[in-house]
Amino acid sequence: MDTRPGTIGILLTASPAHAASRAALALAEAALEAGHAVELFLMEDGLYHALPTGYRDDPAARLERLAARGMRVAACTFNATVRGLGRGRAAPVVELAGQEELARLVENCDRFLSFG
Repeated sequence: MDTRPGTIGILLTASPAHAASRAALALAEAALEAGHAVELFLMEDGLYHALPTGYRDDPAARLERLAARGMRVAACTFNATVRGLGRGRAAPVVELAGQEELARLVENCDRFLSFG
């Protein structure tokens, strides 16, 4: 993942139905509009954002729209495996990564926010 100056790192551990998820993704949208680089890391129930549902408010489709605007999306490989969202089930824009990637993001981004 890219950690250029101006990068906002977001850790999302809440499910798509949780208010924290709506706040995190609204913040990501606003940051992208303001020209910031945004990197999102999904863990725990936040992984369910990566699962395409086909519903009107499909969280994976929202991630794809944000990724098309430049947001990078990674998900914890272990959490994805435990929740049955391994390779092939997650939205194509979601990169599976280990905890070392989250540590790198925390270390190198300009601002790091956690929602969950």
